[in-house]
Amino acid sequence: MSTEASKGGPGRRGSDRNRVDLPPAALAGNTGFLLGRVGELARERFERALGPMGLKARHYGVMSALAEGGSHAQGDLGQKLSIDRTTMVGLVDELEGMGLVERRRDREDRRRYELTLTEAGRETLAEAESVAEKLQEAMLAPLDAAGRRRLHEMLAGVLRGLQRSDRA
Repeated sequence: MSTEASKGGPGRRGSDRNRVDLPPAALAGNTGFLLGRVGELARERFERALGPMGLKARHYGVMSALAEGGSHAQGDLGQKLSIDRTTMVGLVDELEGMGLVERRRDREDRRRYELTLTEAGRETLAEAESVAEKLQEAMLAPLDAAGRRRLHEMLAGVLRGLQRSDRA
């Protein structure tokens, strides 16, 4: 197949970047599918935007949580972020290797590690937050302020419900 044919032929105007691939009708009404697809696309774009900083979306999550609450026990932070222990260790290893997070043994319980953001971590997080804000603005551009608030409220409600059902 020629390049022109794969792009809709020589008479087609516009570009593939403007094409919107809608899911099949059977999936378009499936909330779980739509949430998953939106999540995939948002994560892909965020990862691409964070790439030049050497960060991944999960690095951003860990750093944001540390900035919000100061020092955290590594295991507790992993639980709070729903990150399994093995993955959390790897993420902290990477962040520590980049000089963004400091990990110290807890003085009262030597089995635990306390995590804190370094100065470089705070600076990098500020840059990443700017990237996140721009991406969120672009992603939510089709919604007005009230629509954005409703979306956040609904998503938070769904998340709370899922977390409660997981604990039951």
